[in-house]
Amino acid sequence: MSELEKAMGTINKIFHDYSYKEGDKHGLSKQGMKDLLQNELRDYAERNPGSMDKVMKEVDENKKVVLDLDSFFNLLASVLVTPARSRILTDVSEN
Repeated sequence: MSELEKAMGTINKIFHDYSYKEGDKHGLSKQGMKDLLQNELRDYAERNPGSMDKVMKEVDENKKVVLDLDSFFNLLASVLVTPARSRILTDVSEN
């Protein structure tokens, strides 16, 4: 199994660990999603507070009451992409 496949399995497991705690194997409440992100991405949040603030705002603004695995993956993609975009924009503006 590739490293990426292992990582995807781990992400899936973490989501379901939290969803099972809430009693719904297919989704998380907004608070459950926030708890997951704050607990599982604590170090990342400290290094990238703006990125995490943006993601938490996205959770709050989501119209769904329960966020599914697809929503979770979209939020993770947002977390990963935001700092990279910031670095690219900084590099471009400095040149």
